[in-house]
Amino acid sequence: HLDEAERVALDALKQSAERGGFPADWQQLDAASTDWSVQEGPARVYLYSLKALAFINLRKGKQQEAEKILKRLQQLDEHDLVGSSVISTLAEAL
Repeated sequence: HLDEAERVALDALKQSAERGGFPADWQQLDAASTDWSVQEGPARVYLYSLKALAFINLRKGKQQEAEKILKRLQQLDEHDLVGSSVISTLAEAL
């Protein structure tokens, strides 16, 4: 069900970006795009969805894409509030 999971994650990115007022494309985002440290709300949903997308890409064998997403996640969530380091560790082990 990875394709379905990917569609759900992409939809969550789109919807949370719309609600948060920032671009849905993670490649266009940086630390100044919004307040990524908030505990709740669109930015937090976006970060968790991006983390999920990285994991889905790993499971689909798209390691380079997953690593690009994880690198951006580290830039956006510099304090690792959503725990993307767990996925990064998994990616490194592969």
